[in-house]
Amino acid sequence: MPINNNLFGVYKSFKISGNRVVADNLQRNRQMQASPVNYVQGTPKARVMDIQGVTETLSLTAPIFVGCGSSVDGRFLANTKINEILSPSTAKLPLLTNATFNIGEQQSSVSITLESDGDPNNSTAFEIRSDEVPELSPIAPYGPTRLAKFYDIRVQIGQRKYFVMSATITVQAQSTKANFFIPGDWGDYRGWGVYGGTGSTQLTLKNEDLSARTGTGVTFQPGTQFPFLGISSIQITGSGKAAVLLEDLNTDNDFTDVNESINLSLQTGTTDMTLQNPGFADTEAQNFIIEIYDPVWAAGGGAGSGWSSLLPGTINLTKSIVNTSNFSLGTGLLTVDFGFLCYVA
Repeated sequence: MPINNNLFGVYKSFKISGNRVVADNLQRNRQMQASPVNYVQGTPKARVMDIQGVTETLSLTAPIFVGCGSSVDGRFLANTKINEILSPSTAKLPLLTNATFNIGEQQSSVSITLESDGDPNNSTAFEIRSDEVPELSPIAPYGPTRLAKFYDIRVQIGQRKYFVMSATITVQAQSTKANFFIPGDWGDYRGWGVYGGTGSTQLTLKNEDLSARTGTGVTFQPGTQFPFLGISSIQITGSGKAAVLLEDLNTDNDFTDVNESINLSLQTGTTDMTLQNPGFADTEAQNFIIEIYDPVWAAGGGAGSGWSSLLPGTINLTKSIVNTSNFSLGTGLLTVDFGFLCYVA
């Protein structure tokens, strides 16, 4: 019996706000809050409904690639959306609310959560396609693609720049929904919407003197259930696991001398956490750096040069603190689990 390709996701591709993405899986969830309400009505039967606005969430897990496919992987989409948060004039729905970079020995990936307004008239927020992703073609003008491995990535997290086994960085954006009574264009009755029709006329905000706005402006659509979305904050946190090297350099049967412990502080008066001094805001003496080699490829062949930050270059993470340090001593490998958070500059 022949296979019907229409039933299988591997024969589909998709775009998010115009960007092609290659992912392990994707979910689009739309929800309209609705519940029955009861009054003094002479019957327990549901007679009145409370119907609120619409929300839309996109969730996906996408790999990190090396080669031409790096322009359509999870890292590329996440960084594009992070840059949009930092420069709202370039933002397109859906907005990033969470991007978690998982850096591992065998495979690295990005888990992304995006938020849109649920408006079915927005045809670019999420698109299902039937064509192949050309960036994955192993022949010219592109080239081969493979999964990023441990040898493609180097990590320095504060002073822990030796033997980092795994790391996770989470970019969290706080989103806010707001609903308004949308202004109507009183000279156009269609601003109220057409009962039984296809919807309301979109009304573009003008200046107070009714002249056209010179900026991007705001397009209103009266009579819809879709909220305004805004980003109110962004924070970057992370965690990881590092191997601990203990070496008794002075042969005094302890590991409290200088340079006798790597990825762990055992010297008297030291700590693995970024403790604070009176009158100062102390940060790590070294940067939080996670880099990938030659991550950007383009049509026509050709790679980037050298190491490049896994996160966008628009984010400065040189001011960070370590707030967790859990040391594990056992019969196997000595490890320390650490957590950190970053000032975003």
